[in-house]
Amino acid sequence: MGKRDMIFLMLLLLTLAPLTAAYDFCEEITPRGELEIKEITYQKQADDEVWTWEPVENLNIEVSVENKNFTERDFTVELFLINENSDIEEFASDIENTTKTISLDKDQTKTLDFSLQLKEGLSGTYSLHAKLTDTNNESICTTLEAASVGDEATIEIKPEEKIIIVRKIDGPTSAETGSSLTYTVEVINLGNTVEERVMVVMYNSNFGVRQEREIISLGVEESKSITFSLAVPEDAAAQEETILFHTEYDYQNETGFYYQSSNKDKIFLLQIEGLTNQTENLTETNQTTIETNQPTIETNQTMTETNQSITETTQSQVSTTEETTEDESEIPYFWTIVTIIFFAIIITIIFLFLKYKGTPKIETITEEKPTTAASDYVKNIQKKSAPVAKPVRPVQPARTVQPLKSVQSSRPVRAARPVRPLSPVKSTRPIRPTRPTSPTDPNKPF
Repeated sequence: MGKRDMIFLMLLLLTLAPLTAAYDFCEEITPRGELEIKEITYQKQADDEVWTWEPVENLNIEVSVENKNFTERDFTVELFLINENSDIEEFASDIENTTKTISLDKDQTKTLDFSLQLKEGLSGTYSLHAKLTDTNNESICTTLEAASVGDEATIEIKPEEKIIIVRKIDGPTSAETGSSLTYTVEVINLGNTVEERVMVVMYNSNFGVRQEREIISLGVEESKSITFSLAVPEDAAAQEETILFHTEYDYQNETGFYYQSSNKDKIFLLQIEGLTNQTENLTETNQTTIETNQPTIETNQTMTETNQSITETTQSQVSTTEETTEDESEIPYFWTIVTIIFFAIIITIIFLFLKYKGTPKIETITEEKPTTAASDYVKNIQKKSAPVAKPVRPVQPARTVQPLKSVQSSRPVRAARPVRPLSPVKSTRPIRPTRPTSPTDPNKPF
């Protein structure tokens, strides 16, 4: 065997390991020649490949077993339900109903009948298995899967479906006002689960009636009847009334509420009789009263006519007064409107006159020369703002020094200080040049 075959075999064993563990009800299978489960039968669908079970359905399953080689002894037969995950599923509401004990002698065959009810909350695809063991020796054991016509039977459990309706109403279809009526209502469970509690309601708005009756435990396809009492009021206004019946179910003990109700109400029509007779009696009584009161009515009519004439006269006076008042009230409004219109016209005329009386004159603007006084004033300001030179005192010409007589003296004569030249001064007037001074020393050439 090559490596590839070994790997394939290991994968196959790993794949089948959970199934083997799930279906390994016996540690060691006893050969069929000694002990055998011959057949598992569901009589309702014995020939079908798929057995369809309703939720919480009561099942009758038959298991046929045979002891071929062992002496007489007790054997135990058990039923198992395997889900899609290859796990054993508890499927009976009472687990004890899935196990039975039987005594078998050698070469003896017997059939056991298992009656049980499905547990709530089951749905999906399953397979059914049976196990046969020696009660005192579990090593003597065999198993079998339920089959149909030689093939393994698949079991489909439907999901829960709750349908409770009012099937029939028995009671009078007509009644007189003030009478009491009794109605019998039949309720049936068309769902696939048992309802622990069902509420049935009768309702009519015109009569102000709402009655409730409760049914305890309503099985699948089971029907029960309850009664209602209805009193027709004395003052029933309609000739035909509609009585409504509906159901409420899916009761939860934890909350105390019903969570589903019938989709459609059952309608029952009730014809009210005697309403016409009452109307006729009331009409006759009113007619008699009218005949008795006719003289009084005629007298009142005469008085009414007189009052009407007085009222008409008063109304004519009032209307005349109202017309006069309306005319007087209209006069002030008229003159007010006329005055407003008059002033509006005058204002419009004045506005148009001012707007269109002529074109405005265009004045020629000529530039005037400034007057002499103004120009003198400006010049004075300019002179003040300009830097003013201090006037220079004119240099007086030096006097002619006449030669001194030679005087013999021991003191030397000091020479005259030279005159420092003046800086030129800006002036509007020309400065007359000074004459050169002769040196004090007569001997120094000029």
